Amino acid sequence: GVGFYSVTITDAGGCSVSDSIDVLSNPPIYVHLDKVDVWCEHDSTGIIMISANGGTPPYNYTLLPNNINSTSNIFDSLPKGTYTVIVYDNHSCSVNDTISLIELHDLPPVNIIAEPTIGCQPLYVQFYETNYEYYPNNQYLWSFGDTIYNPLHKFNTSGHIDVWLTVTNEYGCDTTAYYNELITVYPRPIANINIYPTTVYATNDPSYTIYCYNESSNETYVLWDFGDSTISVLDDPTHSYLNEGAYTIMFVAFNEFGCSDTITQEVLMLDDILNIPNVITPNGDAANDVFFIENIDKYPVATLTIINRWGNTVYEVNGYDNTWDAKDQPSGTYYYVLYTGSGPNNPNKVYKGSITVIK
Repeated sequence: GVGFYSVTITDAGGCSVSDSIDVLSNPPIYVHLDKVDVWCEHDSTGIIMISANGGTPPYNYTLLPNNINSTSNIFDSLPKGTYTVIVYDNHSCSVNDTISLIELHDLPPVNIIAEPTIGCQPLYVQFYETNYEYYPNNQYLWSFGDTIYNPLHKFNTSGHIDVWLTVTNEYGCDTTAYYNELITVYPRPIANINIYPTTVYATNDPSYTIYCYNESSNETYVLWDFGDSTISVLDDPTHSYLNEGAYTIMFVAFNEFGCSDTITQEVLMLDDILNIPNVITPNGDAANDVFFIENIDKYPVATLTIINRWGNTVYEVNGYDNTWDAKDQPSGTYYYVLYTGSGPNNPNKVYKGSITVIK
């Protein structure tokens, strides 16, 4: 029992030795375990807190099955599971207890659909996270920065592109899904052309011919549309228009992926040749009644002077508009001087000639 004990040992010769011991009472050890459960599935946020009394402090603690020894009465960063805590006092007396940690909240599921996943730059891809309707409180963060469940994203750079999505639920638990090389963006060629001339005057070239040069990069084949229902697949075609007018040339460069780039160029075919008649018959039959100079409208500041056979000026106007009909003038031969002024091509030209008026 508890008390002070002495022992004396005597041998046959009468010699003896003595010793004593004080036997003390070590009270029992009591332990109480408390916990903080794991907040999110697969996390390690659990905590076990130990309250010990009795025995002879200080205490040491062992956590099983991790086999962790500590002088601290708190074990943290624990995953879910069942744990045994052994408490040792200063006399190595021990007591143990068991506690279980559970996971409180599931991780949010993640599944995405992307349409399309392959295309030419710039590629617009519509993404969807398919669980949205079941978890309307979830939050989203995509690798390209969008924060909604169904972003439409434009990929400007070509290549194989990884995509990841982090979904966080209302409890702060998050799941990140990675999709390696989900998106393939093919490069597009760069269309560039040179056309000469872009304005063709009939006085220079009545065939209205232009010369086209492909100066694109990364293309494998091309298509020219000249705007007059004719096309060419040559790199550097020559084209002649049949009629004057403004035309829009469309050029398309293609590469081996079927990607294309399109540019347009305006060209102008201008009939600036003046066809000047030498006879008019102003008799009111609506045929050849006026001095009609074809294409005079291309020369809006042209000056026309009409002189009779005696050298008298019978008509003069700046900006002639095809209206002189020899009114109040007798039949006969007249002479004209036409000064084009600032015309569309080769300006300031002078045309002279005679005109016969027959009434």
